[in-house]
Amino acid sequence: MTRRCGFTLVEVTVALVVLALGAAAVTAALLGVGRSAHEAQRLGAELAALENAAEAVRRLPAPPPRERPCPGLRAADYPELGAFRCVVRPLPGGGRGVEVVLLDGASRVLAATVGVTR
Repeated sequence: MTRRCGFTLVEVTVALVVLALGAAAVTAALLGVGRSAHEAQRLGAELAALENAAEAVRRLPAPPPRERPCPGLRAADYPELGAFRCVVRPLPGGGRGVEVVLLDGASRVLAATVGVTR
């Protein structure tokens, strides 16, 4: 078995979560505890939702042919985000790459990441 060099999507996502929590701590110091605590909680929920969606996408046998809802991700599991939806889109040019996007009620992008299917 050949060993591949590099980082997995999960390792990169965990590193981003750590960086985001650090940024949230700095924001708390600058903006005040009340407002920033809510923002940090929301950011944590966004990153957790993205990580869970990316993990589900990794288990897909192939990228979806068009945009579709994220597999296994329910808005009820992330009440901090309010009304949102998650979609998986194939990347332009084909291949195994997909984009995982969290959208708010007005279809504005809250957060996004790129993943690879099996």
